[in-house]
Amino acid sequence: GGMPAGITKDTKDIIIESANFDGPSVRKTAQMLKLRTDASARFEQIISPELAAYGMRSVVDLILKLAGGEVAGFTDVYPVPQKQRYASVTVEKINETLGVMLTGADVSNVFQRLGFSYKEETGVFQVSVPFERLDIEIPEDLVEEVGRIIGYDKVPAIELPPFPQKPEINKNFYTAEKIREKLISEGYSEIFTSVFAERGERLVLNKVDGVKPYLRDSLLPGLQDAFERNVRNKELLELKEVKLFEIGPVWKGGAEIMILGKISEKGKPSEEPLKVGEIPPEYENLPLSQTKRYRSFSRFPYVVRDIAMWLPIGNSTGEYQKIVEDSFKVGTEFLRDWSLLDVYEKEDKKSVAFRLIFQSFDRTLTDQEVNIIMEKISAKLHAEGFEIR
Repeated sequence: GGMPAGITKDTKDIIIESANFDGPSVRKTAQMLKLRTDASARFEQIISPELAAYGMRSVVDLILKLAGGEVAGFTDVYPVPQKQRYASVTVEKINETLGVMLTGADVSNVFQRLGFSYKEETGVFQVSVPFERLDIEIPEDLVEEVGRIIGYDKVPAIELPPFPQKPEINKNFYTAEKIREKLISEGYSEIFTSVFAERGERLVLNKVDGVKPYLRDSLLPGLQDAFERNVRNKELLELKEVKLFEIGPVWKGGAEIMILGKISEKGKPSEEPLKVGEIPPEYENLPLSQTKRYRSFSRFPYVVRDIAMWLPIGNSTGEYQKIVEDSFKVGTEFLRDWSLLDVYEKEDKKSVAFRLIFQSFDRTLTDQEVNIIMEKISAKLHAEGFEIR
């Protein structure tokens, strides 16, 4: 490169090089140097070495056409020339795979359109694979070419045939599903945390970042982090107790192990290897989700306010709940949720306390905004005969 190898108006002799590079080596080097170019993206796909000679010939012909001159000669350093490759497929195989009814003439037409050289004998097509098509090696590759050319819209949609034998049940999957079912019925929620950690036994060669360069050797750090974040949002999540579990791999003692980890407010964090048990003859149908509706969540912080009041004398439980609910809806679209917090009785009087959650979907609410809303709610309750404590 540079001026010594540059071409000027006085240049009389030039040397042209056309080369092919090893795909895996190019990819590894580009990743290591963090240098991606059009050339690296092309060569890492592993292209045919034969293309180098065609590229050389095209450049030489272009120079002769535009600038004239004389070709002194060619030198080809090709240590392992690419051998001619062949692939064969039958018409029956093509029809069986694609689910179509093609004839030998249809298949011949496809290979002619692709420019493939081939021989046909009793329904068997032996194709001489073009040097640039490194992706064609097995019969299924030729089936794909036929499907691509005739158009996949011509392939009919039909049901798959039934399995000839009963499918084998994966013991790890079955055990994990049974544990999930049991823990969810006990009020646990499943989480999935990152397999990368700040510390561990196995260092990752191709690190995702510099903060967590190891594969985790325990589920507990991820569970603890998720637990702390969920506890802070317990009211918004409408949870009385945060209970989490995770089933995932850890790398410990030189092996990969499936682990069950649990954490809750009333119990200590724990983890243990997934114990694979015996599978019954018939695989039970696990229950479907009972979720009826999903709702979006806000990315902005919420505001919690509590309000306690004496009930008007003579109101039944059903009556006061309806009045309180209507009062909470006064003057705000920011009330996300409310729940009964406490019931207090003194002599012949009863007091109830509620917790209200306010949140906006487009901004952080201010104390002043929430104070105005609470004043409206208090005024409505006063008008209904409630005495705010």
